[in-house]
Amino acid sequence: MRGLLRRLALVLAGLVAAAALLELALRATGRSTRAQAAIFTVDASGALGPAPCAHDRVRRPDGVVTDLATDTLGLRSASACEAPGSSPVLVLGDSQAFGLGVAHADTFATRIGAHNGGVPDFAVGDALARGTALLARPELTAVRRIFVVVNQSNDFDDGERSIAERNVVRGGYLLRRDRLAAKGAFLWSTPLVHSALFYTLWARLVPAPADAPGAWLTDPPAVVPLAGALGRAVRAFADQHPAQKVELVWLPADLATSAANASGSVLFRGGDPAGLALWDRTELRDALAAGWGAPLVDLGPALTGAGSFLAHDFHLSERGHEAVSALLLSRSDER
Repeated sequence: MRGLLRRLALVLAGLVAAAALLELALRATGRSTRAQAAIFTVDASGALGPAPCAHDRVRRPDGVVTDLATDTLGLRSASACEAPGSSPVLVLGDSQAFGLGVAHADTFATRIGAHNGGVPDFAVGDALARGTALLARPELTAVRRIFVVVNQSNDFDDGERSIAERNVVRGGYLLRRDRLAAKGAFLWSTPLVHSALFYTLWARLVPAPADAPGAWLTDPPAVVPLAGALGRAVRAFADQHPAQKVELVWLPADLATSAANASGSVLFRGGDPAGLALWDRTELRDALAAGWGAPLVDLGPALTGAGSFLAHDFHLSERGHEAVSALLLSRSDER
């Protein structure tokens, strides 16, 4: 009996050692790097957002891995925990403004010398609340211009639900509330959430379910009232901050910019996205502008070229960020 126990212990030790070596190998190669960053926290007030002084890496669908870091205010930065610089410009929005999938230096916020207040998975309401909180910080007293980016790819899906209504934080990662009851979801509340081996196996054995296309894509007129409401929300934010010039920026989805971009879009797999010809439809942009009560900055014309968005992803590519920055910089004299 004692011999059997000894052999079982040796087998167990061997399995543990093999798992540890595989864990180290996966971390070293970066192959287990996720598409999502573990940078989120819930602060003392109950607000969900990026943690200050955070750092992680993300992998985009083409395999490129980029570093993500936040400064002492939780703004995206070149390295973790650096003090925010002085800038008169602040960018607010979601993962498109944050620059998910591209390096800090390549984001349009960095290119125009702005504070990057974009946060992955933020809704418009989240971005505006974050803007109000940031403007109250002494480090951002120099801000005189704010670009609020409304992203067609996500913001109409999120609607007026906050990030906290849609997600919980597990180990720094966002876990959608509608997937909490999924098989094995409880494991995300354990230390395994940080294991490269666990993630690699999980991603292969339990792939995330595909989301149905949003109504903004399949039935744009149904989303017109929401577009108007979002425009009014940004107007209310601008009225609350008269010392800053607020500009509403419309970022259309890749398949709503040109046929070339639609042909490679991952946002609509139920048919030919180019056949939707969304670049010819303006009702959502127009309703947003109507709610805003003034002309908005339309990024669509700057993003028609193929390659403006990442391959197999709907986020802006380095080329797309460059095009956006050029357009925003061209407005620098419009005070």
